[in-house]
Amino acid sequence: EDSLQPPNKMSEAEMQMLRGAMKKDPKAYTDELLLQLRHFLASMDIFKTRPSKPNPELSSVISLLSHVTPCYPKELSEFPNQLVQLLEEYHPVMDTNLRKELAQCVLMLRNRSLLSAVSVSKLFFQMFRCKDKKLRSALAAHIVSDVKKINTGKVDNKTNKELQNFLFKLLQDRNGTAAKTALEVIVKLYKKKVWQDAKTVNVIASACFSVESKVRATALNFFLGVDDAQAALQDGDSEDEATLDAEELQQAAGNKDGKGKPTARLHSKRSRKRLLQARRALTQSKKKDGHNQKPPAFAALDLLADPQGFSEKLLAVLRKSTDKFEVKLLMMNLISRVIATHDLLVLSFYPFVQKYMQPHQPKVTSILAFAAQAVHSLVPPDVIEPVIRTLANHFITDGRQDEVIAIGLNTVREICMRQPHAIEADLLQDLVQYKKHKDKGVVIAARSLLALYRGLDSEMLAKKDRGKVQDQFKRQDYGTHKFSEGVEGLELLEMTSDSSDEDDSDMDEAEMMMRDRRRVDKAQVKGATANVEEEESDEEEEEEEVE
Repeated sequence: EDSLQPPNKMSEAEMQMLRGAMKKDPKAYTDELLLQLRHFLASMDIFKTRPSKPNPELSSVISLLSHVTPCYPKELSEFPNQLVQLLEEYHPVMDTNLRKELAQCVLMLRNRSLLSAVSVSKLFFQMFRCKDKKLRSALAAHIVSDVKKINTGKVDNKTNKELQNFLFKLLQDRNGTAAKTALEVIVKLYKKKVWQDAKTVNVIASACFSVESKVRATALNFFLGVDDAQAALQDGDSEDEATLDAEELQQAAGNKDGKGKPTARLHSKRSRKRLLQARRALTQSKKKDGHNQKPPAFAALDLLADPQGFSEKLLAVLRKSTDKFEVKLLMMNLISRVIATHDLLVLSFYPFVQKYMQPHQPKVTSILAFAAQAVHSLVPPDVIEPVIRTLANHFITDGRQDEVIAIGLNTVREICMRQPHAIEADLLQDLVQYKKHKDKGVVIAARSLLALYRGLDSEMLAKKDRGKVQDQFKRQDYGTHKFSEGVEGLELLEMTSDSSDEDDSDMDEAEMMMRDRRRVDKAQVKGATANVEEEESDEEEEEEEVE
């Protein structure tokens, strides 16, 4: 037992002074190094007898040896591997502070290239099972930065393959915390454009069917881009809140240059008109960006190996799921997104969503959005027609609130925009009659539905509702597809505008009126001269006939 006792203890200040002296003159302190190495072996033997107890002596000597390892490559050649083996064997039962200190020492040795990336990453993957959230976050951040550093400049396929195989196996681990942390590492590496291949995406897709609810939610959020949207909101203000001050508006109008110096008289009539036009253009662009905002296209959905099988399998999991309703909504959203991206036919999805279409249902607006998003031109109208009927019976009735009726009409319009054959003429005519409703929101929704079918198929409307301009975009029969015979928009190149039209925007109303009057006067003068010439020619002809 006496042989297992460590030598004389040293204070923390003495250890730091010894560390600095050994770095300055390694040869002079070789004997002290060997003494500390024996101290390390003795402390490690004591630790193995009681691994769960705190051991500050072992922590102190390991920290010292880790700092001076580059100075003694021959004497401490086996020390890094001994440290890795110690953590691999005892990290589940090790004291929290000791485990954190040893992990930091391993990080230090890896940063100095004294340990390989594969051995350190495999060790940290195993330590994801530890019940220490801060430690797991630090280890995951190091793995991401280390893998990114390895693939900087030149891709290391061999190392990537080893790490990917180990990480992908860890996703099937029974420990949900370890699986979730491994999945977060894979997702971060994908977002940092390190692992962006199809294999990585399909492995993340397999995590959508995990037993653990947290793992499924993480994978679903990755495909839906929820994390990216939240990060964008936290990083800065939204675009709708961005406004231009008076100085920037003057520059946008062209009244001031980039340095703020005036290029025209700021209080003149023309300058004030340019400022008003710039303000109006800014307001219209904001409205256009807000109304025409479409869901972003995610490249990860395009890399799915079997989108049809993935959607059907995820729908089967959704039917049997006992998760929280928020997780079920994520599944519905992802199935709808995959169907819309690949134009899939998952006919059982629409009846499943249909049973949630109740005004009292929580998050009903999101469910209606998922249903409309999953509709495309290849879905049979017979499958969508019950969904339209459910909306008409549960939402668009006189007994409902005005907001509920407006939501139902807008959902019907979105569905019919994607599949015009999904509604019958009688039901369409009944819904259009809400254009005379007392509520303004309901009136706008009904008129938008009316305007849609005026352009698609006005024959489905009553004669009084068809309007003057009909069938601008003639709807096609189900299953047909229109192919362009040439370059779309080529005829626009043939349309040229006069130079005078471009000058109209910069002219005042008075100048435009004066210009129009001049044109009328010129036309009248030309007409008068033409009439005089015709009369003179007629008189000359009569004189010739008389002669």
